[in-house]
Parts: sequence; structure tokens; C-alpha cells
Amino acid sequence: DLPNLTLASGSQFVVLHRSFAQYAIAGLGATGREVANLIARGPQPRRRLDGELASTTLAQEVLNEVLGFASPDETYFHTLAVNSEFCTSHARHNFHFHDTQGNFLDESSQRYTDF
Repeated sequence: DLPNLTLASGSQFVVLHRSFAQYAIAGLGATGREVANLIARGPQPRRRLDGELASTTLAQEVLNEVLGFASPDETYFHTLAVNSEFCTSHARHNFHFHDTQGNFLDESSQRYTDF
């Protein structure tokens, strides 16, 4: 049972509007300890032992989905935004710039980038 989420990714360096940041935080827990516990326990099954779907917020569902990714920091806020009421439209473009010419990572970085 996978959530019906539109996955999105981008840079781990983001600027968030205050109201969206508050939405993201409130959806994860009331305290920093609660958020840290969600992250520390890792991805959880969406169904409880009794077979019922676990009650979660969108922020918790997105976090649970991206915790298994190699770079959840490049996916969490983007996926949450696209699936929330904060997103009324979006452009599917990646504006990353990788200046790797002459860098020993040049060849390998070209294999994982999406351009």
C-alpha cells in the first residue's frame, strides 16, 4: 500500500516560506524530540498490525516515504510542497548547475545528474 504521492526532488538547499515551514514542522510533531524520533526509527509500514492504515499527517507520510531514499534531504520538502495545499502549480524543470569540468568526479557526476 503506497501513498498516492507525487514525488519531487531538487537541491537540499531550499528557502521556505514561513507558513510552509510551520506546516512542515507541525505535521511532524510538537517537539524536536518527536521529529528526531520519526527520523531515527526509519521508514515504517503504512499498515498497523491489525491491518488498519496508520493515522498520519501528510508531512509524516512524505517523511516515511523518503527516508529510504539515498538523499531524503533532496526530496522531503519538494515532495511535501507538491502534494500540499501550498502547491497550486509547478514547473518540472531542474535548474541545477554542476561545474565539474576537470574535477575527478566529472565522469561519475554525469552518470547521476538528470541532464
